[in-house]
Amino acid sequence: MGSPGLALRRSCRAHNAFSVATALRSAFCTTHAHRQESAAAGKGPTLVREGGSDGKGDEGSGGSFASFEALAASLGGEAEMGNRGEQKSGRSGGRGDGNGDRGTLHGGQSSARVEGKGDDDGNATALRNIEGRQTRYRIKTSKGSAANLPRVQWKQEMQWVAQTVNRLSRSNPPQRPGPLQKDRIDYKPYWITPLMSPLGRQEQVPLPWTQDPKASTGHAMDRLEQEIADFAAYASPTVAERAARQAVFEAAAALVRAEVASPDTRTELFGSQKTGLALAHSDIDIRIYDAAWSEDDSKTAASTNRHHFGYRMKQLSETMENHTAWTSVVFRHAAFPIITAQHRETGIDVQLVCAPSTSAQQDWTRRYLDEIPHLGAVYQVLRCMLGMRGLIDVYYGGIGSYGLFIMLVAALKRRSSRYPITSAEQLRHFLKFYATFPIRKYGLTLHPAAKPFLKHDGLKTPTKSFIEAAHRRDDPIRAGQWAISRIKPLQPYLLCLQDPSNPTNDLGRKSNAIKHIIMSMSESSGRLERKMRHQNFSEEQLLTLSDVELKRLRAEDPSLLLPIVGRCHEVYASQRKRVEGFGQEVLAKQRSGEAASKDQSEA
Repeated sequence: MGSPGLALRRSCRAHNAFSVATALRSAFCTTHAHRQESAAAGKGPTLVREGGSDGKGDEGSGGSFASFEALAASLGGEAEMGNRGEQKSGRSGGRGDGNGDRGTLHGGQSSARVEGKGDDDGNATALRNIEGRQTRYRIKTSKGSAANLPRVQWKQEMQWVAQTVNRLSRSNPPQRPGPLQKDRIDYKPYWITPLMSPLGRQEQVPLPWTQDPKASTGHAMDRLEQEIADFAAYASPTVAERAARQAVFEAAAALVRAEVASPDTRTELFGSQKTGLALAHSDIDIRIYDAAWSEDDSKTAASTNRHHFGYRMKQLSETMENHTAWTSVVFRHAAFPIITAQHRETGIDVQLVCAPSTSAQQDWTRRYLDEIPHLGAVYQVLRCMLGMRGLIDVYYGGIGSYGLFIMLVAALKRRSSRYPITSAEQLRHFLKFYATFPIRKYGLTLHPAAKPFLKHDGLKTPTKSFIEAAHRRDDPIRAGQWAISRIKPLQPYLLCLQDPSNPTNDLGRKSNAIKHIIMSMSESSGRLERKMRHQNFSEEQLLTLSDVELKRLRAEDPSLLLPIVGRCHEVYASQRKRVEGFGQEVLAKQRSGEAASKDQSEA
C-alpha cells in the first residue's frame, strides 16, 4: 500500500464518493483506479503474466486484505459474495497444456461478461470484484478467445446452472431469472484443457500410440489413422485388467445380495462394460432392480417402485461406507437412486443405479458397431478426449458415454454421400461437424434416417395436437421429435439428440456444459488440422519458414492425437498399474483353482 496521503486521495475520488465499499477498495488496492479507467475505456479484461503482475502494480501488495474484506462485507449488507455461487476464499487455478500463448485473467464471473452488464448496486459490484481477485482464469490470448476455466470452478458453475434452471422452471408460476442469473445460465463457452500430467517435463513417458517407427513418415492422414488404431489398442483393457474389473463387479454384486433383504433383487452390468467399449479406466455401471417389476408398468408405478427401492439403496450405501473394500461412497436419492463408490484396492469407480433396463440401447450400440467400420476405435479416442476434460459426467453437465456414442453416429451418418470410411476421416468429420452445427435451431435424429429437425417454441406451436396427429398416423419417431424439440427458454443452446431406442428420450437435455464441449471440440479440431498441415510440409515449404517458426515446428510433439487426448497415459498410469496388479492376482488364483480342480478330478 502507498503512503497515507496517497491512499486518502484515492479514497476521495469523486467517482468513488457514492460507494463506501468501492472507496475502501480504492484505498487498499493500488491498481483499482487503473482497472476502472480501463473498464471505462472498453479495454476488457487485463491480461497479466503467470506471476500475477502486469508490470503496473502488484494486486497482492495492498494492506491487510482479510480485515478490509470483512469491513467491506459488513458495508455491503446482503450483497454476500457467496450468493453468486463463487468461492469465498482460496485460489482455484487450472494449468493449461502448454500449447499456445497463455496469460492469467484476474476477475470473477463478471470479468468474462460483456462490458456494460454490471450490477445495479455499486457495493455488490465492489464485493464481487474483490472476490474475483482470488479466482484465476487461464485464457488463450490468440484469435478466437478460447479460454480455459479452472476445472473445479466450471463444474461448480454447471451444477449451479442445473439447480437454478430446475428451481425457476418448477416454481408456480415459473419465475424469470434476473439479468445476472440470465448471463450465468447462458454462459460464455470456454475451451477446457486436458488434465495435466503428474510427471515433470524431464520425466515424461513416450506416447504408447506412437511407438511404430513407420508411423513417423508418410502422409498425415495415414499417420492419424495409425495413431487411432494404436490408441484404441492401448486404451482397451488388458487381460489382467478385464479380470480385475470382473472381480470388482462380482464383489459389488455379492455385497448387494448380502445386504439388500429381498430375494428378487438382481444386478447386471450395463453401459460400455456391457457393449465392449469400456476403456481401461472407465467406471463400472451396475443396474440394481427387482425381478418382480415389469417393463409394462406405467411411468407412475415405475417411479414409485424406484423411490421405495431407494431406501434399500440408502442402507446399502451405509454398509459400503463401513466396508473395508470400498471408499468415497456417495448416495443420491434422485429420480434414479444411485450409489457411487470406489474400490479401495484398484481405484476403479463403481456406480450402482436403480434404473430401467438399457437392453434396447445396447442393441442399437451393437448394431451401429457392426454397421460402421472403425467406430469403436474413434469412439475410444473421443471418450478419452472428454474424460480427460471432465466433460463426460452427466452430473456436471457432460454428455454421457451413450450420448457421445449417438453423437458420433449421427455426425457420421448425416452426410449427402456415404459416411467416411477411414478412422482419420471419421474423427476429423466429427470434430468439424459439431463445431459448426446450429444446435440452437436444430435437433438430430438417427432413425429411420440421420437428419436434423427444427426446434420450436412451445408457447407458439400447438405441440400437443402435432404429437397426437403423429400418433394417429403411427409415426412415434415424429411424435417424439415434437415432444423433445421444445426450445427451453432459459437454455436454448442445449443439444437436442433423439435416442433411437426411445423416441421421447432427449440425450442432450441434461448436458448443461454442451457449450464447453463444442468449444473444446472446435479448438481440438483446429489444433489437429494445424499439426496435420505442419507434418505435410514439403522440403521447399520448410525452407520458406523463419528460424523461429522452424524451431517451433520441430519442437512440436509428432503425435497428432496429443492435442485431443492429452498425456492420458501418464494421468491414468498409476491407476492402471494398480488394476493390472490386482488382475494378475485374480488370474493367479483362477489358475491355481483350476489346477487344484484338475488334480482332484484325476485323483
